[in-house]
Amino acid sequence: MKGRRNRLEIIGEILELAGLGGMTKTGIAYKTNLGFGLAQKYIDELMGRGLLEMKFNGGESSRRVYCITEEGRRVLRKLRELRRMFC
Repeated sequence: MKGRRNRLEIIGEILELAGLGGMTKTGIAYKTNLGFGLAQKYIDELMGRGLLEMKFNGGESSRRVYCITEEGRRVLRKLRELRRMFC
């Protein structure tokens, strides 16, 4: 086990997940191993910075899903570059 993740690692994980397609808050919290409150804080911040957007996935059981924006993709590419350089 690598130890505790820093803030940028968590942000990168969330952007990676959102880049796979729409992810629910529950899915983000579960896959990043964050509590719902903390996951919501990250989601709110990333939405406020224009890196994530919320959509409804349609259908009868329409759910909120979070998707990466084009700006979020640019940030994710930069995070990946930094990871390759230093890890």
